[in-house]
Amino acid sequence: MNDEASDLVVYTALFGSYETLVEQPTAMLSAARFICFTDDPSLRSDTWEVRLVESTVSWDPTRMARSAKIAGYRELGARVSIWIDNRVVLRVIPELIVERFLGDADIALPIHDHRASVDDEFREVLAAGIDHPWRVREQRYFLERATPDVLAQIPFWTAILIRRDTEDVSRAMQIWRDLVFLHSRRDQLSVNYALHVSGVTVSPMRLVNGESEIHTWLRADVLPKKRELLYGHGYRYRLGMKLWDSLIASKLYIRVRGRAQRWKWARAAS
Repeated sequence: MNDEASDLVVYTALFGSYETLVEQPTAMLSAARFICFTDDPSLRSDTWEVRLVESTVSWDPTRMARSAKIAGYRELGARVSIWIDNRVVLRVIPELIVERFLGDADIALPIHDHRASVDDEFREVLAAGIDHPWRVREQRYFLERATPDVLAQIPFWTAILIRRDTEDVSRAMQIWRDLVFLHSRRDQLSVNYALHVSGVTVSPMRLVNGESEIHTWLRADVLPKKRELLYGHGYRYRLGMKLWDSLIASKLYIRVRGRAQRWKWARAAS
């Protein structure tokens, strides 16, 4: 086993208590540390080292978890880290995963096995109602104009992510995190772009996403989740508000309002 594989941390994140923390039996067989970032002071685990962090955006647990996923590896002090979504159960020790998949690359992550393109992922997110449609469509609009080739790429599946802690990786993660906070919370819409423009070397992992020789993905019927916490924060952009906002932003309204304001000033001055 190489030195990098022995200097290894596996981590996950759970914010907002939208699902139950999944234990990792392989942690008992591995020299790697298993760390879970959370905002829940009552969370306990037999296989995870629970690390309490402040939830700075408490009304959006999804983005808090994404932030930990994308940037949390910098807090671990390890040369190599493996992120796994809470629904992933490892079937082999993480040292073997690093040796098999990372190679000389900066990052290794699985290819999405049931999406033909990033553009398909946009369509699926819209159809499933995972995020606000206007936010998803805005992101696709800018992506199509900045790097249209990325839309044709096969998307990555970000439930498993192996990284080296390097400056190039840090730049890619900063771009990725910025996009998740600026546009859709669905990080698979932006990871291809972040990796593409940063120039990091990527090792694609060819795995069946649902279950492979190294992992099992727990479906919603096995691990229920509170969708209202995961996908929504209570605010809805109602049709009436949308129409009103469109009205007050229109050129006609601005022109009429400006004339009324000038008339008011002229009358006050006379």
